[in-house]
Amino acid sequence: ERSGLRHRTIAGPPPLATHSFDRGRLCWATSQRYAGRLTESLARSTQLSAVVLEALVQECRRNNLRLGEELVSRGLVSSTTLREALLRHIASATVGALRCVWEDGAAWQPMVENKIGGYDPTFTFTTTEVLLEAIQVLAESGSGDRLPPNPFDDPSGELNPALCLLRGDSIQGHSV
Repeated sequence: ERSGLRHRTIAGPPPLATHSFDRGRLCWATSQRYAGRLTESLARSTQLSAVVLEALVQECRRNNLRLGEELVSRGLVSSTTLREALLRHIASATVGALRCVWEDGAAWQPMVENKIGGYDPTFTFTTTEVLLEAIQVLAESGSGDRLPPNPFDDPSGELNPALCLLRGDSIQGHSV
């Protein structure tokens, strides 16, 4: 039920990847190994233009608002569409974070707890939800992408045991 940030780094800043947690649920993730943007995904799955979305991003930054919740409250995106796009984004960034271990030798840093709370639980995810989506991302890539043999080495024990879901050698005939 903790809230805060977790970074993957090699030796220090800047982080190669970040996972944000709100009351024990993932609410955001980034990775240098995943360049996708949530706004690009939303532009593809809605009638909103990239220009309109980027203007709203800037407004949300200025006014300290949460983009997704603002999109839904204004009726620009359904909560289902936002949830699907957000889950895909977090899962893709998580796959990128796991690759940082293998390709860059990165390691998880301890969670830095803070009071970021207050996210609508509809738009936060359990580790299991993210990892199941990550399996789908890997299966769809069809590029033979592989994860390290044990990407989940986490001496702190802070990661959910559901991480073992991605330890298999193949999913639906695709290497993971």
